[in-house]
Amino acid sequence: IGRVLCLSAEENFEQAFELARKCDKERENARNEGTLEDLPLFHGVPISVKDLINQKGKLSTIGCAFKCADGHRAEEDGLPVKLLLKAGAIPIVRGNCPQTALSIDTNNLIFG
Repeated sequence: IGRVLCLSAEENFEQAFELARKCDKERENARNEGTLEDLPLFHGVPISVKDLINQKGKLSTIGCAFKCADGHRAEEDGLPVKLLLKAGAIPIVRGNCPQTALSIDTNNLIFG
């Protein structure tokens, strides 16, 4: 069985750079005001979001090749992404996952 080409492990560099610049300005302002401790816990920390968690505008294939074909992109962020964004994290890339997330070995028909 061959692999299906799919861009489920998508990059999010443009938005990530935009968020990073915003975080840099917020951190500088907080430093000047002496309020660094008031910044969110994950302020400016880059993260990877697994392919089984919805991220607005991105594919969520759950490692299943048939999910690539429909091309459906999430209309909103899943709860983990919402919470991490609220905590100041910066999603930079989508991570691969095992088919239906039912294995500890990340091997699927999309990426191998």
